[in-house]
Amino acid sequence: ILFRLNVKNRASSIREKAMLFEDYDFTITDIINIVNIRTDAMWSLKNLKTPNHWILSFVVDGQCLYSWKEQEFLLDKGDLIFFQKGFSRSAKSSPDNPWQFIVVKFKLVCNNRATEHALNEIPNIIRNGFVHSQQSFIQMEKQWRGRYPGYILKCKSILYDIIYSIMLK
Repeated sequence: ILFRLNVKNRASSIREKAMLFEDYDFTITDIINIVNIRTDAMWSLKNLKTPNHWILSFVVDGQCLYSWKEQEFLLDKGDLIFFQKGFSRSAKSSPDNPWQFIVVKFKLVCNNRATEHALNEIPNIIRNGFVHSQQSFIQMEKQWRGRYPGYILKCKSILYDIIYSIMLK
């Protein structure tokens, strides 16, 4: 009976989560660029704000120190960075272990308030990303750089998949 109860509660929890996702809907309207950047010890940015687009990055290697709202965050290989439109931040590469990252700059439109709220609640740093993240980012960057037939559609589909995975967490 205990097993049945746990299974029932678990199934209920999965259904509840699915019901929350039922209403989430957004459209990626444009991918501005996808770039693989290898920094040096002097790389930095100060008070960067992207008022018109969102940022999703994957730390391929090395370390970087980001700061916003008077807090500092050390990023390591495997971390994901998600910045909502309009987010202001500063960063500098580790002098001892400069970082390499793949960055996706994109525009999206939330099709309802629930989606807008959910996307704004996603943490800016997702530690250790996801198992498939590195391959997905590498594949997106390769498609973008190579301009293969259908590359925009392929990049958007991978980006949708990554954001969906982030939202499930």
